[in-house]
Amino acid sequence: MIKAFIKDIPFGISLLLFAIAIGLIYLIAPIKGNQALIVRSGSMQPAIGVGDLIFVKPQTNYEIGEVIAFRDAVNSKTTVSHRITDIQIQNGKVFYQTKGDANEEPDFNLVSEKNVIGSADHSLIGVGKIFAQIKTKNGFLTAVVLPAFLVIL
Repeated sequence: MIKAFIKDIPFGISLLLFAIAIGLIYLIAPIKGNQALIVRSGSMQPAIGVGDLIFVKPQTNYEIGEVIAFRDAVNSKTTVSHRITDIQIQNGKVFYQTKGDANEEPDFNLVSEKNVIGSADHSLIGVGKIFAQIKTKNGFLTAVVLPAFLVIL
């Protein structure tokens, strides 16, 4: 009986790792506008820390207190995740006043509704650091090439 249990352990571990991989793919895959973003600054601490992986989902409307990810008005290549502190309507268009939880003052620019990527509804603590490392040359070799080489052996 113990021998049978020991034989089944690798299968159980493989099944568990497969289930985790499927779960991560579901969370990270850009399905219906969903995005996974790595947090690079501490402006949202302690709620969201540096190196956390946040999952952003587009919504039809956003509310005060919600954390949103948006393209920066000055540099559209920069994505910011801050909490909505106020909603303003100017000339029939919706704008959000945002603020990082760790920041003293609200953000200087209002966020146009068209610049909002979505609401950050989930996060995985520290997982973004792993993904950021895998994006590097050495990280890719360590995380992908080396295990593939070992499987081939």
